[in-house]
Amino acid sequence: MSTPLNTRLSRDIPAALAQIQEDVREEHKLEQRLYQATLQEKSVTSIGMLLAQRQEQHSKRLDGEEKEADLEQKMMKGIWEESKTRHALSLEQAHRLTGRSEFILRGGAMRGIRLETFYEGAYHETYYIILQPPGPKARSKGISWRVHRHTLPSFIPIRQLGKAWLRKNEQRLWMEVDELLQAYVSRREQLKALKSSNVLNEWWSVQDIQADTSLSFATLMLCPMRSTLSIPSIMVRLMYEDKKILQRVITIDFDK
Repeated sequence: MSTPLNTRLSRDIPAALAQIQEDVREEHKLEQRLYQATLQEKSVTSIGMLLAQRQEQHSKRLDGEEKEADLEQKMMKGIWEESKTRHALSLEQAHRLTGRSEFILRGGAMRGIRLETFYEGAYHETYYIILQPPGPKARSKGISWRVHRHTLPSFIPIRQLGKAWLRKNEQRLWMEVDELLQAYVSRREQLKALKSSNVLNEWWSVQDIQADTSLSFATLMLCPMRSTLSIPSIMVRLMYEDKKILQRVITIDFDK
């Protein structure tokens, strides 16, 4: 016996509505799960980005610290190099203040001697002597060095002095040469001062200064500066008996 249509509809519609409501609830739950998953994914992404950002900041800080450390190390290295350079210059200046210093040429094949000159506490010119090893015959005689070139004044017999002292006492050689140079520069500067001023004092002027190449012999004329004085001109001869010192022998002749 068949069920009436109205009866079936009264049973099926509530069941269908209940199923629809159940489906809606399941879909809502699914949406909630999807939303939570999306939030979780965003949170993980944000945390990952934050961690990456912090890692980048940390790396930058480390890089900055390393760069700062490198910079500090470079600065300390620069200070150390500058200190060594200043120390070397100080040593060189200390050696040069003594009037003599030494350097090498051609990888040690030659030696150079630097001689400084002074007058009244001021530096003047520098003179050089270059030494080189002698030939086999000279070496067989015990001679280790000989004078190769020099810039000394021509009156200083450096080659003869070298032969006399390089083998026996090299320091004695440089002392001899230094004394000759210092005395020469002193004589030269004294004569130069007389020539530039042309005045000895309020009574006398200096005229006609003449000297030899070593400046160990010089002549000059002292002339009275006041014509009212009945004093003749005076010829002065300066003679240095020893070219290494400033000892003077002066003779005065009255000009006739």
